[in-house]
Amino acid sequence: MITDEDIAFPGLETMLIGWLPAELASFGYVNVQASTLVPNPRPDRWVRVVRTGGPADLVIDRAQITFEAWGTTTAAAADLAGIVRVVIRSLRGRTLDGHPIYRVAEFGGPALLPDPDTGQARYSWTVQIPVRGYAI
Repeated sequence: MITDEDIAFPGLETMLIGWLPAELASFGYVNVQASTLVPNPRPDRWVRVVRTGGPADLVIDRAQITFEAWGTTTAAAADLAGIVRVVIRSLRGRTLDGHPIYRVAEFGGPALLPDPDTGQARYSWTVQIPVRGYAI
């Protein structure tokens, strides 16, 4: 019998960081990096991908992922946020690193939250992306 201890879940945060730049490039957003931490030096535009929670049961990890789209102006950050939003929503029905994505549930749309330390424009929003676990 399979128990909770026998199921592992893929690192969705890492998978998204590896996948997102190429997807953005297909929309003309070339050389936009994605990371969990603020890059040093900080680029003019980039995307932060952070797992901020989400429950799991025996089979499904309902990863809660917060995205931040950064830009030199509010308009640039808003444009990047819009494209990231489209790309993330396109995950429905696709497979990412061998793991099927059945749903993307948005908790709220992008909101303007400038960085409090630098004032750099930043839009932030959170989604839940359930990912099936695998037996170990």
